Amino acid sequence: MRIRRKLELHPAKVTDSVFIIFKPATRKQELDEALVSMIVKDTQPCSIVDDVGFRAFVSKLDPNYVPPTRQALKAMVEAKYAKMAKVAAVSLTSCEASLMEEWGIANKVTCMVTDGAPNMVACVRALKLRHHICIAHTLNLMVKKALDQQPVLAGIRAKARKLLGFFRSSTTAKEKLAQIVWGWQT
Repeated sequence: MRIRRKLELHPAKVTDSVFIIFKPATRKQELDEALVSMIVKDTQPCSIVDDVGFRAFVSKLDPNYVPPTRQALKAMVEAKYAKMAKVAAVSLTSCEASLMEEWGIANKVTCMVTDGAPNMVACVRALKLRHHICIAHTLNLMVKKALDQQPVLAGIRAKARKLLGFFRSSTTAKEKLAQIVWGWQT
């Protein structure tokens, strides 16, 4: 008996008793995935999609492609991170061990300083190294928590975040601010 199903994946595949029709990814989906990979691999900011030079470059490569918004790109990166985080603890340990071997420091490392995330703690434990939690990271978390508990500052912080978000999301505003503050000409 043959069963037909439609899935949101790639080209058709035939198995012994099941015929599955895969919907090919659109060109936009492929380019969006490539953009997310570039952002992750090169640790680029999501705001790169707002940059005039980046948009001109993309337009030269494919005039029909419209890059996602900064917010949509951030959501895509977060989704990819969430998917990758599930296998992170196992692969992180093997990655750390192989990097230490590759760099020739495997026998020289005696302690690792990380944030207190459970995957990092598990990785260091698996590597059988001493572990210290980063003081700067801990201090940052403490200050953030203390500020969150001050209702008087909540309005000021919200306005500051909104203002910062505006300048981060608009390359025109960012350029205008740079001209005003530093006298830069772009």
